[in-house]
Amino acid sequence: MKDLKSVEERHQKPGGNFWLVLVHDPVTKKKIIAGQLGLVLADEDATNDQVPQDLKIKKGRIEMVGVSAPYRKFGIAKKLVEAAIKFAKEEKFDCLSLEVSEVNARAISLYEKCGFKKTRILVVSKWTGLKDVIMILNFKEK
Repeated sequence: MKDLKSVEERHQKPGGNFWLVLVHDPVTKKKIIAGQLGLVLADEDATNDQVPQDLKIKKGRIEMVGVSAPYRKFGIAKKLVEAAIKFAKEEKFDCLSLEVSEVNARAISLYEKCGFKKTRILVVSKWTGLKDVIMILNFKEK
C-alpha cells in the first residue's frame, strides 16, 4: 500500500472502513500486506433494478479488493468480504455493491457465494472492449 493517507481520507469516514491482512515474512522478519479491502458509504441513490428507484438507501461500495499472489487460495478474500458484510449489517446498510472485471471468474464466484447478484455489465473501454460486472448484495431482500 503506497499511499495510506489516501486510504485514511477515503475509507476512514463514517460508514467506511478498510481491512488489511498482514502476514509475518520469515525471511525479512517484517509484516507484509497479504490482502486488503476497502468499503465506502456510497452517497448516490439506488441505480439498479434490485431496489426501488424512488428510495434513498444507505448503500456501501466495496473496492480495492486484492490478495497478493503467494497468499491466494487460502480464503483471505472470502474473510475480507465476510468482514465487510458484517460491518455493513452492523452499520445498518441497505445494500452493498461492487464492480469486478467480467473475466475474473474466481472473484465473481466468491461474491456470488457471499450473496451478491449480478445486476449489469459496463463497457469499461470502447477500444479494448473490457467489461466490468456490477454486483449487489441487498440486505432488504427476502
